[in-house]
Amino acid sequence: PLIVASLSTIIFLATKIYTKAFPKFDEINKIVEENVRGIRTVKSYTREEFEDKKFKDKAAEIKQLMTKGEIYGGLTNPVLVCTINISLTLFISLGSLAFIDGIIDIGNFQALISYGINTLTAVMMVAFIAVNIAMSFASGKRVCEVLNEVPTLTNPQNGCETIENGSIEFDDVHFSFRDKRGDKLADEECLKGINLKIASGEVIGIIGGTGSAKSTLVNMIPRFYDPQIGTVKVAGRDVRSYDLVPLRDSVSMVLQKNVLFSGTLRDNMRWGDPQATDAQIDRALAIACASEFVDQLPGRLDYIVDQGGANFSGGQKQRLCIARAILKSPKVLIFDDSTSAVDTKTDKKIRNSLRESIPGVTKIIVAQRISSVADADRVIVMDDGRVVDFDTPSHLFDSSRIFREVCDLQGVKKEELR
Repeated sequence: PLIVASLSTIIFLATKIYTKAFPKFDEINKIVEENVRGIRTVKSYTREEFEDKKFKDKAAEIKQLMTKGEIYGGLTNPVLVCTINISLTLFISLGSLAFIDGIIDIGNFQALISYGINTLTAVMMVAFIAVNIAMSFASGKRVCEVLNEVPTLTNPQNGCETIENGSIEFDDVHFSFRDKRGDKLADEECLKGINLKIASGEVIGIIGGTGSAKSTLVNMIPRFYDPQIGTVKVAGRDVRSYDLVPLRDSVSMVLQKNVLFSGTLRDNMRWGDPQATDAQIDRALAIACASEFVDQLPGRLDYIVDQGGANFSGGQKQRLCIARAILKSPKVLIFDDSTSAVDTKTDKKIRNSLRESIPGVTKIIVAQRISSVADADRVIVMDDGRVVDFDTPSHLFDSSRIFREVCDLQGVKKEELR
């Protein structure tokens, strides 16, 4: 009991220390990752010393905690030696008294000593890995947190796998993000009573200030989020009734922060369609106005893409990602500010090419530039999570204060609007 009590106390204290220490490793890894990825920003603001100090302070916290854990681990050996010696002394003393009083004979006395030594030796071997046990408890707890996480989005059983067209409808949609722990909804709604009807094949623009929930709105369509109230429909059906794979194959998104993967350019394009031929890839590149620079690359489609597409400019990556999305042959194509790094002339060429090449696809363009939505069939104007106006660009110029202000700031005349 004395050994078990001592060992349990050491494991408890060490586990407590390591439970605090391991999240610190996440924090220091985050600091390293942020500084490596944003090294130019750090240098441009001459924050090297500040970031270096931040790293060293976090490393010092980890060192302090790990040192405490090792101290507790180092106590294992002296505590065990002490308790084992006390236990052996008790065995021999009590066994000697029992032998003198004739309670046990010399054979049983010898057996008592042997069993005691064997038992204590086994306990000692376990005790030597006490620190590892403590670390395993702390690590296992963190692993279980991930394994036991329940997805908030579930794929319906026998979900519909056919999306007939690209019509979209929002019916009184309300949405709030959850807090960092995911336990409860935020106090303020992000989307507030959204009602929209978009016909299949329409070109829809979305504008609004920063934080007006434009991206959140379009993320509802491929079901990256589910509304707490209301329904989002594609082709007349609630998106929650579709199987996720065909739904997201039919709703293609091009994000502002585009990602290319290591490998050949052909491999990256085939994320849109694994069976795509070179001719189909070339057509998608032409629609996205990417052929003009792809044709100059050594090996063209066999050109090697560096990690994250580091050997392409921001505008080139955006056009490649547009081509990749086109290869999916979607019913709905969403551009979430995905031509922000492209000049206005190329932006217009891409829009004209999309309208002519894939006219039946519903296209939704989230943008900050009025020129990007000037020729849209209709434009959604958002403010503070609400749709405040929804009409043709030329009508909005007359009827929407927000739209008119943005046009004036960007020098756009009514004659330039559809």
